[in-house]
Amino acid sequence: MPDSASASSAVDSAASTSASSAASVFAPHAHRPHTMTGDVQTIIADLINWYNNHFSIEEVVIFALCLVAGVVFSIVLRRILGNRLRSWVGKKDPVLGDRIARAMTAPLWIFICSYFFVLGLEQLSGLPRSAQKRLDDLAPVIYLVAGFVFAFRCMDIVTEVLRRRWAGDEKTLDEQWAKMIGGLGKVLVVLMGVLMILPKDRILPLLTGASFLGAGFALASKSTIENIIGSFEIMVDRLFHEGDRISFQNYDGFVTRVGMRSVQITSLTGERITLPNKAFVDQQIHNHTQKGKVLTTIEIGLVYSHSRADMERAMAVLREILDAHPKSEAKVVRFKGFGPSSLDLSITFLGDYKTGAEGADLVSDINLAIKQRFDEEKLEMAFPTSTVYMKNETAPKPETKAA
Repeated sequence: MPDSASASSAVDSAASTSASSAASVFAPHAHRPHTMTGDVQTIIADLINWYNNHFSIEEVVIFALCLVAGVVFSIVLRRILGNRLRSWVGKKDPVLGDRIARAMTAPLWIFICSYFFVLGLEQLSGLPRSAQKRLDDLAPVIYLVAGFVFAFRCMDIVTEVLRRRWAGDEKTLDEQWAKMIGGLGKVLVVLMGVLMILPKDRILPLLTGASFLGAGFALASKSTIENIIGSFEIMVDRLFHEGDRISFQNYDGFVTRVGMRSVQITSLTGERITLPNKAFVDQQIHNHTQKGKVLTTIEIGLVYSHSRADMERAMAVLREILDAHPKSEAKVVRFKGFGPSSLDLSITFLGDYKTGAEGADLVSDINLAIKQRFDEEKLEMAFPTSTVYMKNETAPKPETKAA
């Protein structure tokens, strides 16, 4: 019996050893790590337990007062600091001063609100350790977000500085490049922020998924890629800038926006037309803008009965009219040629207007002035006429022969 008992105990110990070994082998599958859902459920359960056992109205009121104080203090300090920065920098450059103020005050608001939030949490006694741990992990993320908000706002400052430096420079880059550099800088800041905030074990799957998504997007968005390449060609070749008046095919208007995918044009009658960038690459584009002014031409015809002295006097009158108008520069008046029914004069000038309506008003003012002065100078304008010369010849009578 003792032998059988010892044998049975040996068998039991061996069985327990094998069972423990099997448990250790299958432990990773049987006991998985806590998921985020499980952590949230644990925190909620701990908070409910804290509410039932340690909840205090006074502490919650103090916590709420800390939050309100943080928001009010941040708003007041943000306004004071913003006004000071705008007054210091804005004396010479109001736009740049506003950009700097926005870059400084936005992260300051986040810092102050988060500080008062943590200060209010310290007033809550008996807060669950699970919730406290999550809040401790959240604090560095908040400060990191504030830093990236500051960097994001600084891209606006960089864009404005580059735009001012390159504006109107035909030899180097222009303000469209400045906007693109600022936009790419913002994208990089956002990507860096996402990569630094996400846990390290989730970055690789995210990058893998993004690579497959990018490949699929590239295959499905051939037209979008062509438009992006077209935007680079527009800027590299300096075909036009925002504010220029251009015409091609049946389109004529002012460029209001040059984007990565499309160009927006406001026609002379006010309609907004959006065209893909690739539509400009292989087209003959006429840019009517020089030094911020629009090249404008008006043609006038005088009757053929005028002498050379009359034509020279008409040209002098046109120069006087253009010189007197405040929105015309670089005037050129020429005797264009001999038309079918008129002696044609052409005036070309740089008009200071930014929309089709302003251009129509400018041309109307000049035309009215021309009509008034020509009437005073007895210069007669021609209208489509034709002169028909009829030659009356008597037909010879047929000869008659005597019978």
